[in-house]
Amino acid sequence: MPIVTPRLGCAIVAGCLACGPALEVDARAEVARIEAVAHGLMAADNARDADRVMALYAPDAVMLPPGEPPVEGIAALRPRYEAFLRTHEPALAFTIEETVVVGDLAYVRGRTGGTIRGPEGAERAIDDVFLMVLRRLDGGWKISRLMFHPVSEDGA
Repeated sequence: MPIVTPRLGCAIVAGCLACGPALEVDARAEVARIEAVAHGLMAADNARDADRVMALYAPDAVMLPPGEPPVEGIAALRPRYEAFLRTHEPALAFTIEETVVVGDLAYVRGRTGGTIRGPEGAERAIDDVFLMVLRRLDGGWKISRLMFHPVSEDGA
């Protein structure tokens, strides 16, 4: 039975209009665990901590960056993150617009904003939308797929 959270953040168990209090509490706790992974990724990015970032990904994770080929697996993700975090200073925040859980899969959809300072000190404004797919592994949630792109067509 899917768990859906709209912008207001209240947990709704789809297809169940008269759910008991225990199910609602469990659903909210599960959504909180999933959203903690998304918040953890943003905090690790801003802290420029590649080890913390990598700990949030599943071993076979795939990143789908805009205008680039997919980055597949931790072995490919790690050097990409390490190089980026070594030369860039992210100052990002995001808003979660929706969280959906179905069994051992979930997704978080939202928007990222802020700035990234590049190696020469130039700041670039970020206004992206993202979709993060998570999978339950070893009792916790890991990022399985991450897709994002700028809201505007010109990437500004």
